[in-house]
Amino acid sequence: MSSLPSLRCFAIVLIFGWLSSHVLVAQETAEQRAFSEAERHYTEANTQSDRYEKGRHMAYAVGLYIKYLDVYPGSKNAPAARFHLGYARQVLGRINEAKKTYQALLDRHVKGPYVGSAARQLAYLAFVEQNWEEAVKKFSIVAVNHANENLRHSALTKQVECLLKLRRTAEATVALRRIVDTRKHPHKEWALFMLGYQYYETGKFEPAIRILVPLLDEELASDYRSQALFYTGLAATELGRDDVAVSHLRTILKMPMRHPSLTPEQRKHLASNKAKAQTSLMGLNTKKKNWQGVVNLFEMGDFGAVGKVEARRSMRAGNAYMILQEYQKARGCFRRVDRAQPNTEMAFESSYKCLECDYHLSHPGLPERVDIFYEIYQEKFPDHEFMHLARFFQGETLYDQKAPEKAALVFNTIDPDKLSPKFQPELHFKNGWCLSESGQFGGATRSFGQFLAEFPDDPRRAEAHNKRAEAHFALGDYLSALRDFESVLDLETTPEQTAFALQGSARILREEKKYQSMIARYRRILSDFSDLPRDTIANTNYWIGWGFYKQAKYDDAPAYLQKARNLAPEFYSQPAGDLLILTAFSQRDKSALHTALQEIFAVAPAKSIPSQMLSWLGVQMFHDGQIKEAADYLERSTDPESPKRTEPGVWRILAKAQNRSGRFDNAQRTGQLLLKLQQEPRWKADAYLDLAEAQLGLQNLTDALDSAEKGLALNAPGAHIAGLHLIRGEVALHQQQWTGALDEFKKTITMVPDDPLLQPRALHGASIAAEKSAEAELANDYKAKLKAGFPKWVPTIKLTEPAKQ
Repeated sequence: MSSLPSLRCFAIVLIFGWLSSHVLVAQETAEQRAFSEAERHYTEANTQSDRYEKGRHMAYAVGLYIKYLDVYPGSKNAPAARFHLGYARQVLGRINEAKKTYQALLDRHVKGPYVGSAARQLAYLAFVEQNWEEAVKKFSIVAVNHANENLRHSALTKQVECLLKLRRTAEATVALRRIVDTRKHPHKEWALFMLGYQYYETGKFEPAIRILVPLLDEELASDYRSQALFYTGLAATELGRDDVAVSHLRTILKMPMRHPSLTPEQRKHLASNKAKAQTSLMGLNTKKKNWQGVVNLFEMGDFGAVGKVEARRSMRAGNAYMILQEYQKARGCFRRVDRAQPNTEMAFESSYKCLECDYHLSHPGLPERVDIFYEIYQEKFPDHEFMHLARFFQGETLYDQKAPEKAALVFNTIDPDKLSPKFQPELHFKNGWCLSESGQFGGATRSFGQFLAEFPDDPRRAEAHNKRAEAHFALGDYLSALRDFESVLDLETTPEQTAFALQGSARILREEKKYQSMIARYRRILSDFSDLPRDTIANTNYWIGWGFYKQAKYDDAPAYLQKARNLAPEFYSQPAGDLLILTAFSQRDKSALHTALQEIFAVAPAKSIPSQMLSWLGVQMFHDGQIKEAADYLERSTDPESPKRTEPGVWRILAKAQNRSGRFDNAQRTGQLLLKLQQEPRWKADAYLDLAEAQLGLQNLTDALDSAEKGLALNAPGAHIAGLHLIRGEVALHQQQWTGALDEFKKTITMVPDDPLLQPRALHGASIAAEKSAEAELANDYKAKLKAGFPKWVPTIKLTEPAKQ
């Protein structure tokens, strides 16, 4: 019986042990199933090419991993589950959730394969975000914990890159030496190059050369050979070993770009190093002032240079081209600098040098380009010498373009001390010239004064005195003007400047109304200088003629005025023409006045001439039988809008000239205007005659007859009566009223037997009326009288059609 309790206990223990193991097995099986289910979706997602299906499986996997880790947080599969959960979230774009998941893995697990993988994901996420501090920490974990040796090496390299980004040079150097010391590290050559480069950057040129030399071995065929050659050459340059530098740099330029063994990445690096080597060699040639050597190197091509390298390369070439005076090529180089390094100090310098090239090329668009230059750089470089030089080039261009006012505005913004000595006299002289030409005479005298004080030996001093004298003259300071002109006459200068001074002094005499002395001074110019410019001779002749006119020596003036106009019509057609007109009118010389007016109207058809002068000439022309010319002048002298300003007699002659020259529309208007004026009956009757004549000319027979009847009804004696009867006769003739026409013509013939205008018209009309009335003998009698008395008279009446009523 005593053995029964022990057997019972044993049985109970056995039963509980079996139950316990069964529960554990069941639990382990459930955990594995949950993990496997999540893994299945994760694996399926990674095999999918369809984005939707990939996302769907990843989303399932995320949910399953979260549930799994909630239930089994400390299981052996937990590291894998956490890593895969982080990666799934990363694939779905849930970056912050992914980062937290990876970090949770690192926080729970110190080492293991998934520690390295999670750290690597975090490291690259930080690298992409340029969070170099975080990337350094995570790459350091990867470099120790990752299961893959190559990825550990890569992580160490990336750690160096991040340290360099952070400028933690000392730590980077230690890491680089670790790479160099690591057996079979794939980036050992890169590390050697970077070590040498770090030494070069810190000014340790000897160590840099020592470390880089092994990479120069051609048999080694290192990817970094061209870069090592480049920095070895630069270091040698810094140590004064130019021959070594040139040798290394030219070796880079000779390296073939199309060798079949080179990868695209290697070709890219080689091109970059060629550009750097080229730029450095151009720098060495610049030091030696071998400008053609610089240009030759530049013309080898750009090797794809960009950024600072392209900017330095193009700047050196531009400077060389400029010294060689190949300004167009230089400008092209400077533009490349601006494009390679915009908004930098180098871009500012290159932009200025573009303007300097434009200045040497006399580019017409330079003023606008300087304004753009100012808009871009004025705030950053407000008082830089380039800003003042650019304005000087702008002012010079405007000066050459004959835009003195704009040029003066520009010149006045320039600080002379900011210009080189060769430009300072140009600034003062041309500023004075532009101020004078734009009417700013006070500023002109100051600028010329500064020029003459600071540059007394300048060959333009005579011109400066003359221009300053002009400015003084304009300001009314005749004494100072005369002093400047006399200063020119004391100098040995060109005939043009001496003649100008004589002209200037003569002008002062003119202002003082000393005409005889003025003429003598001008005549001296013509006698003393045989090779004067055409404009100077023309000017001198003009003022001599003007002086004679002022002295009322009208016979002497025209010859000089005509010569001035003939020599320089663009300047003296109008002023000389005006004086010729005045001279001719003063002499009451009709022919000379007519000629002078025609010459002036040929170049200025709308020229305004005093009405008194035109009226006088028109009347003279009318009386001399020059009817068309008379009508022209009288029409110019009168204003129908203001008829009272003109004498009625002028209007009467105008109406007759218009009728006789066939301007019947104008004559009708003039006749109507005359009838509105208050005048004696005989003149009113005469006005009706002019109006009737115009209406007859316009074939307005009824109106013409009406006007003639009204004129006769006034019973005012005078020659106009014969004319009114003539109008009645010609109207009747047009209306085929032959008997009535004949009666009217007989009256006219009797009244004005000697009138050269009315008598032939009346005889001709009478002959037609008599012939139509079957009075052949009478008709022949009239014809004989017409032929005998007026053999050259041309008939004006044509009765080819029935008259219009």
